[in-house]
Amino acid sequence: MEWHTDGQESKISHEFAERLAAMPCEQQVRAIVMPAPYMVSQGEGRPRGAERQAIIREARQRTEQTFAEIDKVLAETGGRRVTDAGNALGFIVVETTADGIEAICDLDWVGSVLEDQPIYPVHEPKPADRPDRGSNPS
Repeated sequence: MEWHTDGQESKISHEFAERLAAMPCEQQVRAIVMPAPYMVSQGEGRPRGAERQAIIREARQRTEQTFAEIDKVLAETGGRRVTDAGNALGFIVVETTADGIEAICDLDWVGSVLEDQPIYPVHEPKPADRPDRGSNPS
């Protein structure tokens, strides 16, 4: 699979594109689909109160409005939507093949597609690094 078109290249990282190109056709990958930005700041500072709640409500509604379109793409490419409800950030988690990711990147409303990767601690404290909470330093 080629991952060198301008539209797709800007929606996924070079590293993710390389991993997709090297994957077997039927292998599934978990990804986070982010919408293209659509909000324009109307005022100074962060939104508060009712304005903030209205923005969150709109993001959830916009996310849910894309479900039918993304479900159709996923059904055609052997994938599934993991996200079951709209959320404040507007992202959708999917599991699909490289072909599915390519088709998702072709959707106009998609801003970026990120590989969902496990998160590990940078530094696991050693027993000597942990404070001894049971002793009295006298």
